[in-house]
Amino acid sequence: METMKKISSFQETDVSQLEAQLHRYQSSFKRSRDAMNIFSLDRRILDANQSLQKLAGYSRQELIAMDLSRLFPETLTSQGEERLRMLKNKNLPSIFETYLVTKDNRQVPVEIAVTILENWKDGQVVCQGNIRDISQTKTVLKKLKTHEEKYQSLIENLDVGISRSTPGPEGRFIEVNQALVDILGYSKNELFKKNLFHFHQNPEIAVQTFEKVRLNNSVREKEIMLIRKDGSPVAVSYTGKAAKNSHGELLFIDEIIANISSQKKIEEQIQKNEKLKSIGVLAGGIAHNFNNIMTGLFGNISLAKMEIQADSQAIEYLNNAEACMKQGISLTKQLLTFAKGGSPVKERLNLAELVRDAAKLSLSGSSIRADFKIPESLW
Repeated sequence: METMKKISSFQETDVSQLEAQLHRYQSSFKRSRDAMNIFSLDRRILDANQSLQKLAGYSRQELIAMDLSRLFPETLTSQGEERLRMLKNKNLPSIFETYLVTKDNRQVPVEIAVTILENWKDGQVVCQGNIRDISQTKTVLKKLKTHEEKYQSLIENLDVGISRSTPGPEGRFIEVNQALVDILGYSKNELFKKNLFHFHQNPEIAVQTFEKVRLNNSVREKEIMLIRKDGSPVAVSYTGKAAKNSHGELLFIDEIIANISSQKKIEEQIQKNEKLKSIGVLAGGIAHNFNNIMTGLFGNISLAKMEIQADSQAIEYLNNAEACMKQGISLTKQLLTFAKGGSPVKERLNLAELVRDAAKLSLSGSSIRADFKIPESLW
């Protein structure tokens, strides 16, 4: 008799505990911030909490016994059927995204996690769906995607190369814009497949540049030479910035690569012009000094001719000297014109004499003799 009392007492305790657990579950189920429902394996809704009622726009009475596909049309698709087969085999599907159709026909994006509840009533196996409204998340992601596309468009439209590469001697491009494709002459896929050092004319400088980025976190506007796909060199200004994790490990390098070939050509032309200007100044100085010397010689020859008899053979020699000096003065004028950078003085000349004078000047000091055959009718 005492034993029967103990058994009865244990049973009452077990029932009491089960009722307490059920009460806690029902309380948690009703007040959960996530929308929740209980449904059978034949897709019938057995219960729905307040959050689901609010989300779907149906009352609890309307939801109970409703076919699950009315709320979630994807249930009738092949994916939905596959998830139901998994549940019947007591396998839980992964958390998945779908959409819920509300009473007023709105589609709400949701994320669903399903668990199995055994021995629900009379040994029945049912499932609990935890449904989370992800509308705000989707909106944020859409905005982020819009911003990403906007900045991606901006990067693609820049006329300087933008890239991201993995670090080290085995480094490769992982992101490149169209400007870098144009600078190097490779397609994007070709750029991704090749080692970074393949594009450097001087691999030693590439190693030094990488080390500087690793140690100092950045390199600014370093001039380096790269090699295009056709083998031609291209001068670029390289700026690289390191991206490291919390442990200081180098993850990747963001780079700006600007083509400065045209700028280099302009700089070289400016340097040439500066050199020519220096030569012009030097030529001007020489021409002035030479002109002074010629003036002195002319004066002395004129004085010498005044002291000599008109029929003297020396007069002819002095006249020839004056003629040569005139050519020298003409050359001096040319040097001065070049030195000043001005336009040459134009005048009418006998073309035959011009050719003879130019040839004699070119051959002066050599053993070559010029033979001229110039028509007299030449203008």
